[in-house]
Amino acid sequence: MSKLVTRKQFLYSLAAICTSGLYTAKLEAHQVVMPNSLSHYAPVVNLEGTAQAVHLHADDSSIAALSKAVLEFPHAVDVPAAARAACSPRISAAEKAYFNLTHPGVREDMLAAVLNDIATELGAPSFAQTSSHQLRVTRMRLLLSNPVFMGFRLTTANAKPGDSINPHMSPLQAVHLSLTMADQKMFNPDYQYEPSEWEVHYRQHRAGQLQRSLMPRTYTVRVVASTNRKSKQLVDSVNKRLAQMTSIDMVLLANRSLDRLDM
Repeated sequence: MSKLVTRKQFLYSLAAICTSGLYTAKLEAHQVVMPNSLSHYAPVVNLEGTAQAVHLHADDSSIAALSKAVLEFPHAVDVPAAARAACSPRISAAEKAYFNLTHPGVREDMLAAVLNDIATELGAPSFAQTSSHQLRVTRMRLLLSNPVFMGFRLTTANAKPGDSINPHMSPLQAVHLSLTMADQKMFNPDYQYEPSEWEVHYRQHRAGQLQRSLMPRTYTVRVVASTNRKSKQLVDSVNKRLAQMTSIDMVLLANRSLDRLDM
């Protein structure tokens, strides 16, 4: 590596891969290569560093850098270059307004509605639909890997123990959460359910976790190679629709979505 990584950065990176629980220990329609250095986790560290810079400076330059870090963060679903270029100034402006308390933020339920409409527009199967609860669960998991970025205004200013999580997010938090959710719908079997089915699956998973926590602990790591039929179905459906869309169509879809989120 070209520079040393601090212990805090290492823990952030480790949390992103091992603690968040976003991905299961299965190889689902893709190959995983274990890295021999922390360079694999650099985007996670970079995102946290740029978020810290915004808190220190809160100027156009630092907010633009954070927007760049979010939009260029590696995802299974890449943001088309044309849409990224068209939307970045709008998202940065909305983020600055949110930081200055002149933008209300993005509500989880509104984000779920917009993402579901995008999924429908792209011809995605019904299991690609999400919900505000599924977004909340994923948002809390992302908090483990990027506590500064995802933790900004997580609670209200006068929050007391027992108060609920703020349902509003910053515009850039909402974008990062949206792209992460797309990753989960694309490759994570635990997310490939319609919202009502996912609720049942999630409750069963949580109950299983509680039961296992009460048992003597043994640790077994298994990597199972398998083919995920739903991943292929989703990829094929979206690719078929994208092949019919021009760059202008993609930009228009992105702008309509940002309009609804007040960005």
